Amino acid sequence: LPSSLRHLVWSMRLQRKNVDSIHSSEDLGTEFKEIRTQFEVSLSWGLKELSVSSAVQSPIAGVIKHAVIEAYKYRPGLHSELVTEMEIKQAVDALNVLYVYNRIYEPQYALLVYPLILTFQNKLSHVQSGK
Repeated sequence: LPSSLRHLVWSMRLQRKNVDSIHSSEDLGTEFKEIRTQFEVSLSWGLKELSVSSAVQSPIAGVIKHAVIEAYKYRPGLHSELVTEMEIKQAVDALNVLYVYNRIYEPQYALLVYPLILTFQNKLSHVQSGK
């Protein structure tokens, strides 16, 4: 994970002991709302700094899209027939948002984001099926 996301995850993890002592879901919801608000503030600041209107259209959107396509095209486990266009679009969108958030991009992020997309899709399908 990128350092800024690692920082966010570690801060959540370090606060976890405080969260474990919380007995109501309302307090937990408040904690996540605070983290979400911090992310939104950082993202809106990035939008203003980069002078873009949408977080999924960063100044390096073309570079990111090319890197994602190349990463998925030439990896043995990620051949183009196994990766759908929707998954590629989600990876590109997520990496653009990450770039707007902290203005850092590395080509290996294209590979790191794929398991997150699959996890999100599996969770979404479980929610839709009612499990």
